Amino acid sequence: MECPFCKAELNERALACRHCGHDVSPQAFGALHDQVAEMAAKLTAMQQALQALAEQVEQARISPHAGGRSALDWHAALRWLAWVAMPICLLLLAHWTIIDVFDLDTGWLRVASILIPLPFGFRRGHSLMSVLWAALVVAAGSVAGMLIATAITDQVPILPHGVRDWAETLQYAASIGLALLLGRLLGAWHSSGKRDQPGLVRELAVLLAHQSGVPSDSKAYAHHRIATLAGWINTIMVVITAVGAMVTAFAKFWH
Repeated sequence: MECPFCKAELNERALACRHCGHDVSPQAFGALHDQVAEMAAKLTAMQQALQALAEQVEQARISPHAGGRSALDWHAALRWLAWVAMPICLLLLAHWTIIDVFDLDTGWLRVASILIPLPFGFRRGHSLMSVLWAALVVAAGSVAGMLIATAITDQVPILPHGVRDWAETLQYAASIGLALLLGRLLGAWHSSGKRDQPGLVRELAVLLAHQSGVPSDSKAYAHHRIATLAGWINTIMVVITAVGAMVTAFAKFWH
């Protein structure tokens, strides 16, 4: 047989290796087998412990990111609310100053309804859908606040009476919302980077470019066509929104 320690050839009945001196009796091999089995069991337990530790580390690595994502969402929501609340407060202040303090013509209030929300739309980083929601909230919040202030000051009902009063109220709210949207479109139009185009404008430009292009057009030419169409679409939307804001703001004085 062969010595398991030094690989020397031994007699089948040898109890010890004459070269290295190790015990090679059956009893010694039995004890060695038990030691190997014990070490294998310990290694298995260590592997299981390491696997459990790795899972805990992975969970700890993911959890802070989830918490950070939640905190980031809250911060973004608070910034959006602050961005919406500022034009509402300024419009209510303008209403109080023009109507209650100086008792000026309501035409000045209509001018303020365009000039105050307009610059807030220039803020970059907001999607077109976010600006549309902001325009709706600013318009509704401002008009509601003015109706409540007028009801308290003049001792009149909060809600308008008759179709004409409702029409004027809705026109005023529309002028405020369109002014905020106009600011967003003007900001994108004025920006030199085409990536600042609102998402809807970009999507319409891509759709028109694909419909009017040919398969042989190069990639660079296709991008140029999309950028040109996006500029024209944004310009048209600016004009339409500006006209809409002016019409809704001053339609009362054109009758």
